[in-house]
Amino acid sequence: MIELLSRCEREGNSLSLEGDGIRVENIAQLPANLKNEITANKNELIKALNRDLLAIENCILIGIPGTLYTWTVSRFTFAYVEYVDGEWIATRETYKPGVRTATSHKVIAKGNTFEYVFNEFVGYKNFITSNKK
Repeated sequence: MIELLSRCEREGNSLSLEGDGIRVENIAQLPANLKNEITANKNELIKALNRDLLAIENCILIGIPGTLYTWTVSRFTFAYVEYVDGEWIATRETYKPGVRTATSHKVIAKGNTFEYVFNEFVGYKNFITSNKK
């Protein structure tokens, strides 16, 4: 899915949700084989675009569309949700200045569905944000 989204972007076409379908900017310029791939993978693309929209609504950055979402907790702490080896994982990592590897690592949530892991991630984000005030 990532490759398909990237290829569309490289061709100068952006994909967005429109009702229950996908809107493709500059579709007339899109190669026929790419149009066919979009049609064949429509449901997966809609799921990926919905995940991206959900991230944006929760002020979470899209690292890789449909696959990786990040949030900066503090100057040295980052949290992210990613799809790895068939499952979704939400993780927090803390770094120290001058050290390239994480000094602290915590799994926030792990599961087979994006919805479960993302809801846990947003809950964690809201908890941290409310405690910072």
